[in-house]
Amino acid sequence: MNQRDGNKRVAFACMDIFLGLNGARLEAGPDDVIAFIYRHLEAGTFRKPVLEEWLRAHVIPTQL
Repeated sequence: MNQRDGNKRVAFACMDIFLGLNGARLEAGPDDVIAFIYRHLEAGTFRKPVLEEWLRAHVIPTQL
């Protein structure tokens, strides 16, 4: 059985780890991420291209 809030937290943590391992980080706080996701879920516009555009605007490289 899936627990939606738990799934979101796990997905966010996995993305954060993935970015860190690949020399990048998300330049947005958890509240910003949640607001983005819910805004698009409520509008029915949460699609891969929308997420990709948002990530490109909010992921920055880190110094290795």
